[in-house]
Amino acid sequence: MTLPGWFFEPAPLRRPGVLAEGVEKRYWRSRSAIQNLMRMVAFVCGFGLFFGVILLRGRWDQTMNPGSWQFNRIDVWVEILLAMSALSVIVAGFRHQWEWYLLTFRLTAGIYISALTYQVIGLLNGSSPLGDLHLSDFAGYPAVLLILSAPRKIGFPLAFIMMAVVSATHQGWPLTMANLVEAAWAFLVVLPFMLLLISTLRVCEEIDQEASRRHAADLRLARSRSLLEAETRFLGYMHDQVLHHLDGVRRGLIAPEPLPVYLPSDMLEVGGSLKMRPERAVLELIDTLHRQDPELRVDHPTEFPSSGGVPADVMNLISDAALEALDNSMKHAAGSDRHVEISFLVGDDDDCTGFTATLVDEGPGFRVEQIPAERAGVRVSILGRMSSMPGLSARVDSTPGKGTRVRLKWREPKQQMTQGLPGEQPRSIRNIFDPGRIYNPIFAVFVFLVCGLMGLGHQHGGNGFEFAVAMFLLLLAMVGLMRGKESKLPRGTTLMVVVCICLFLLVAAREPLGENGLWPPVWYPLVLTLMCLLLAIRGRIIFAWILNVGGFFAIHWIEQDLFVLEYLSPEKMTGLLHLLIPGTLAPLAVRWILKSLSAVMLGDSAKETDLVVAATRRSYLTDSAAWLERQLSAVLDPALSEPRRIFSASLLELRLRDAIRSPGFDERETNRQVWQARRRGVTVKLSDDRSDAHGVDPDPQPLTHAATHHALQRMLWVADIRVTARMLPVGRSIYATILAEFWGDDGEPDVKRIQITPGMSLSEVDAHFEGEEGNLSPSTECEQFEADKN
Repeated sequence: MTLPGWFFEPAPLRRPGVLAEGVEKRYWRSRSAIQNLMRMVAFVCGFGLFFGVILLRGRWDQTMNPGSWQFNRIDVWVEILLAMSALSVIVAGFRHQWEWYLLTFRLTAGIYISALTYQVIGLLNGSSPLGDLHLSDFAGYPAVLLILSAPRKIGFPLAFIMMAVVSATHQGWPLTMANLVEAAWAFLVVLPFMLLLISTLRVCEEIDQEASRRHAADLRLARSRSLLEAETRFLGYMHDQVLHHLDGVRRGLIAPEPLPVYLPSDMLEVGGSLKMRPERAVLELIDTLHRQDPELRVDHPTEFPSSGGVPADVMNLISDAALEALDNSMKHAAGSDRHVEISFLVGDDDDCTGFTATLVDEGPGFRVEQIPAERAGVRVSILGRMSSMPGLSARVDSTPGKGTRVRLKWREPKQQMTQGLPGEQPRSIRNIFDPGRIYNPIFAVFVFLVCGLMGLGHQHGGNGFEFAVAMFLLLLAMVGLMRGKESKLPRGTTLMVVVCICLFLLVAAREPLGENGLWPPVWYPLVLTLMCLLLAIRGRIIFAWILNVGGFFAIHWIEQDLFVLEYLSPEKMTGLLHLLIPGTLAPLAVRWILKSLSAVMLGDSAKETDLVVAATRRSYLTDSAAWLERQLSAVLDPALSEPRRIFSASLLELRLRDAIRSPGFDERETNRQVWQARRRGVTVKLSDDRSDAHGVDPDPQPLTHAATHHALQRMLWVADIRVTARMLPVGRSIYATILAEFWGDDGEPDVKRIQITPGMSLSEVDAHFEGEEGNLSPSTECEQFEADKN
């Protein structure tokens, strides 16, 4: 009989619980800490830039009266473009889509850079029509947008270059010390927000990485658990239905006809089926142990918990560990009395919350601490396996001359694993906004120097006493703003800063007017706005707005002469208020991100996990059922003779048992050689003690694995009587052993044995067979799909 080429393909009965390709990327592209940071920046920079462009030049009346706009002026068009781009950034914040953020951020930064380039070219030629815009006063907003929207290696350098250029051209050309100082103040206003952005960006990247790893781990775990439970149920179905059918065909009790594979509908359902019922867990464990030792006595309860159960993956680990313990007992305590005790831990609602299996023998015993390092039976296959999942534990008690007791225990964890970020919280707000990263002595000195140089650059009306007092109050306020480790300024320190600002306002009211009329109206409002901005960033937003707005009008009411200049009318002073917008929105947005981040990750991660697990489970069951039905139809084809169908059914039964019990040997060419050997009457026994519950090698060694299959195939060629192959558990010094029995030249049975050690090559395997001609040449089984009907 010629079988189709696909017949020997490995069975899709076990799959590793790996993350579906692209799932993690799609998930974190739509839901991430960095994208939430983009929303924060969109609102801060959008509103700040919009009101800055409108209010900074004191054109509120003109803005509200479009008829007064002079569309023949380039600066008006630049102002309109900047305002419209700022609105688009705000809209992007509401849409909350990655593509919108990149588009609007780059558009706004591009418009600003184009306007700056136009201004620089005009200054080099003598003058610029954009001088009245004072681009440096709101340069920080496009700089922040550029940092977030451009590639990292380009965004940061380009933003700082832009800030340097706009500072150098702040008030025309050539540069003067006064211009540089005022440009430094413009940079100083946005510096805290830029530092906050850089700090937050780094932490958001860490959050995304941690959350992505946790999401991948949770998804892999959920997928693995669902697959393992589906595997358990499907293999049970295959054992109860398919293998029973094939056994009946072999015995002549059932007609050799194809068996349709029908999966129960509940097998495709996800959720609620990850646990095995207590009675089923006991029966399967007993069946597993009795296959190893049919005479083993098992003591188990006759009444079981009415609800709950033991997770399928937990029972697989317990069964594997119990088999290893039983195997060790049979080897080292042969002939001694041994038995297994099984018990459940029952909760208040008669639900199963724990499971214990204890293997006891009265053998010679041993000292656990004296187990040689190369012996992995206890350390790896029992203790290591039972520590691989939460709730599992193992204990081996043995005393020389008094026997051995191996206890395998599972207790349902009190706190279930959840998706999202590890730990009690995703991040504390201090981890994202650490005051020490912004408010430090270097920053305070920078603020003090810039403000002092700005003040010294003006002609004072008095002897400078008021100015010295104002600088002292500024210093005290900066010292207060640097205090505290939390994001929100402590209450006592806040009171001190507020008092300093109020005294600062009183000093401003007492300051005599300078000769040119620019002192004190120019300096005091700017410094007042800066202190209120820093106060708002420390979480005292209400105080900052009251002091800033109230301070302006208090000065106006106290001393009308301060506003004799049109430059400092109350309407134009309100243009400084836009500088408070970043300080207001930034801490609010950071808090909002942290409060919503864990909920977003938990909800959407769980939803994403459920979808992937459901799709994976359905795909696994559908593929496995289709593969199994093709196998049955190939060997039970009615066109074949009945004796062929019966014989092939017996071979397929053996092959399916191998696929269930020995997934490490399930490879195409090996399957072909095993099939041919069994057709010749050779007994083939395969045992895979290396693969885990998922049929996956915990310590894959591709070269050694290939050498094992190559050696097995060579043994199958020369064997006449029997071939026994076993892959040993991980940690053993020997990877696999293969034993072949064949008839020697003298007509007596002969034995050939080969041990595969880690790192063994194909040439080393072939060296064991030099000078030997096998009874069969390598298989040339036809690959064509057509079956031989004769």
